Amino acid sequence: PRPDREPRPDREPRPDREPWPDRELRPDRESRPDREPSLNPEPVLSQDPRDGGGGGEKRGDAGGASGTRDTLQRDDGGSGGGAPGNRIGGDDSPPPSAETLRALGSAAFQAGAFSEAETHWTSAIEMEQRDGAKTGKGGGGNSPPPLLAVLYSNRSAAHLAQSNSRAALSDALSAVGFAPRWARARSRQAAALAALGRTEGAALALAEGLKLEPGSNYMRTEWAKLKVRARAEGVGMPEVPPPPALAPSAGAAAEAHRAARGG
Repeated sequence: PRPDREPRPDREPRPDREPWPDRELRPDRESRPDREPSLNPEPVLSQDPRDGGGGGEKRGDAGGASGTRDTLQRDDGGSGGGAPGNRIGGDDSPPPSAETLRALGSAAFQAGAFSEAETHWTSAIEMEQRDGAKTGKGGGGNSPPPLLAVLYSNRSAAHLAQSNSRAALSDALSAVGFAPRWARARSRQAAALAALGRTEGAALALAEGLKLEPGSNYMRTEWAKLKVRARAEGVGMPEVPPPPALAPSAGAAAEAHRAARGG
């Protein structure tokens, strides 16, 4: 209230009253004759003096809404500033590789979980085929076989362990196709043929394996078993190369040296 006039609480406002002559208009605020009053103004719950007169809650709503939209778009893989790989709460870990699946299958097979091993190796085969793996011709000598050949060979063993001989033969032939010069693929083929009662075919496949790897103890052992079976069935066995000569022991070498010197 003005110092020369006492306030009168019971006095009603006068709409026709002119403004006080000593009240100055703010020079930095222009009049807006074309601006109509807001019929439903937004409530201002708090005000920050640094806003320049704007409401803190209003500013927070604008920023918060934008932030919420950005978060939702990131979650949905949209264009709100986040890539699909950075989704909040999503699983960013890459899928297991074919090599990892191969190792998981080997661990399951060694534990006797043949069905689980078959599942892992099937997933690895599908992944390799989807990635466009090409047929290789390696596997002989020091050349490693292609991964697809290894996976088919392993799955053949899993099929055979579950008495599924026909599936075992199919996978063994696929392994041979990917690595014709890999002896183990031939031994898988021989094992599947033997399980199907095809002794002659098994002997031929195992003979091919022994030609590729004549020093394989496993195939030599299987060859001896197959010879007994072939003899009982009256089936002839093909020729195979003899096992490689064993290196002489240190004692035998010293004895031969002394004999050569005459002492």
